[in-house]
Amino acid sequence: MSKFTPWTPPTFPLAKVSRVRLGNNRGNLAIKAKPAEGMRRDVVIVESIWPNAAFEKGIGINALTGADPTAPVGGQAFHDNASWIRKI
Repeated sequence: MSKFTPWTPPTFPLAKVSRVRLGNNRGNLAIKAKPAEGMRRDVVIVESIWPNAAFEKGIGINALTGADPTAPVGGQAFHDNASWIRKI
C-alpha cells in the first residue's frame, strides 16, 4: 500500500483507497494507494520489503529505482525517485 498527499487535482480524483499505477523512465507498477496527512505536497511513499512476487504481475517497487553502488566504496543506496502516478 502506498501513501500520497491528499491533494486532488480535477484530473486525479481518488477514493480513500484506490488502485494506481506508479512509474518513471525505469518502469511502472500497479499498487493500492491511500491519502495520508502530514506529508509534503506531491509526495508518494511506498513502504515495502515485499518481494516482487507480492505485487501485481510480479513487478515490485524496485522496478522504479536503481541498484547503482554508492560512493565511496559501494553499498546500499536509498533513493528518492521522480515518478508519475495515475489512477487505474
